[in-house]
Amino acid sequence: MTIAAIPDASQTLVFDRTRERGRLVVTGADRTSWLQGLLTNDIAALRPGMGAYAGYLTPQGRMVTDMVVLVHDDEVLVDVPHVSLADVAAKFELFVIMEDVVVRDATGTLSCLSVHGQAVARVLGLDPKVLPDLEHHHVTTNVCGVAATIAVSHELGGPGVDVYVAHDHCRIAWAGLVANGGVAAGDEAWEHRRVLAGRPRFGVDMGSQTIPPEAGIEGRAISATKGCYVGQEIIVRMRDIGHGRVAKRLVGLRALGSAQMVAGDMLRRDDRDVGVVTSVTHHPSTGRSIALGTVHRDAAAEETELVATDGGRTADVMVVGLPFA
Repeated sequence: MTIAAIPDASQTLVFDRTRERGRLVVTGADRTSWLQGLLTNDIAALRPGMGAYAGYLTPQGRMVTDMVVLVHDDEVLVDVPHVSLADVAAKFELFVIMEDVVVRDATGTLSCLSVHGQAVARVLGLDPKVLPDLEHHHVTTNVCGVAATIAVSHELGGPGVDVYVAHDHCRIAWAGLVANGGVAAGDEAWEHRRVLAGRPRFGVDMGSQTIPPEAGIEGRAISATKGCYVGQEIIVRMRDIGHGRVAKRLVGLRALGSAQMVAGDMLRRDDRDVGVVTSVTHHPSTGRSIALGTVHRDAAAEETELVATDGGRTADVMVVGLPFA
């Protein structure tokens, strides 16, 4: 993204996330206990109107995907990255044995819009008191004349919501949000704000070989008190025996000069490869290149200096804390 294209931080942006995300609906009397045995967070503790960020792991503790789980009165909505949708749907079906559980793909009938910025309530046309305080908690109400579920989201670092509406009503909701002062934005603006917020994206900054603590999501995605779930043994062993020690970590990276990082650049220290750049944008104040990257634990401490390179072009960079200041 060019510096000129970086959206003004004062703007409240409206995104269509329908194509980037997949939506599964889980119904049946055993839906909650069934999900409790599969996912990393405490789904059984959620009541209608509540939600949580969670992971779905292999028995070896590696990620199948991350997801957002929203609990309704008679169903559970599971929002996953579209890149994971087919795999998750197939695995979910495989694990329905004797349980009273039905998994339905609602991706084609339920759309997802996102609104992020200081004026979220105004753009929604709602009293701010209507919106829940906690991330992923949600309400069902009317937005711009259509029925919608509104779930609080901090994915871009500040105030935000995901708005789930019937696909047939998506254009009406979009037009209303923009008419209320929301600024229509695309994928580049989303990625810019996501990187600034230090939020990893599945399929980009973390993937099928990632163990959640390597991506820094364990505090949000994993319950330390719930019962068994797929992959729990590895996570508990890493926490209790390994004291949280992992082979690599997701870190923030800041260019020390005007040179630019590019996603896919190798990160080197003392003439050896120690990691890779995964997502890149520019800092809105300095214009300098900033990025997320995965780095070997020995090079992951803040203020560690590294070199980002594609084999020819180089950029001197420093490891910094997340989110970016």
